Amino acid sequence: MARAAGAGGAAGPLAALVTAAPGPGRHAWHGGAQTAAWAYWRVTGDPEPALRVCGAAARAGLGQPVLRYLADLGPLAAPHAGAVRPLLTSPGQWSRTGAAEAWWRITGDAPPAVAALLPELAPLARHSADALVLRSVRVLGRIGGPAAAALPVLHEVVSSPRRYGGIPMDEALLGAAREALIAIEAA
Repeated sequence: MARAAGAGGAAGPLAALVTAAPGPGRHAWHGGAQTAAWAYWRVTGDPEPALRVCGAAARAGLGQPVLRYLADLGPLAAPHAGAVRPLLTSPGQWSRTGAAEAWWRITGDAPPAVAALLPELAPLARHSADALVLRSVRVLGRIGGPAAAALPVLHEVVSSPRRYGGIPMDEALLGAAREALIAIEAA
């Protein structure tokens, strides 16, 4: 990854946040070290702190945002795929969805990711959608051809005269479903 132009001055403070412990006058913020480590990677191109900190968080069973960071790291995070795999069956829907995206982007192994994502489309049968459904549709679209099992649901979304929520959600869902259909069918 190329170093972000003009962001070099942030590397030092970010590195300090990666290793800083909460103390007097400093408060721990949820995911702080993971977010700082991910940002450090984005600024410097050095993935080591993000792999170390986010990998440890994944092994501890933490979900969001750690899974997004590991997904962003893609194959670089391969040593931590074993920590992501059990989260594909996590009781938390967001953790399952995040794990599915991370698993696929880290390993390229689509079937377990697709299996974890398909149940998240269930609200669409009730003409209901939320941010989790939208994210699941988008990830399935990125997976492409191996997500063919989602085609009937996606075709129903784009062809139904009924809507799936308020105007912004409906428009986002329709756009994501169309893009997913194109990507899946093109493969």
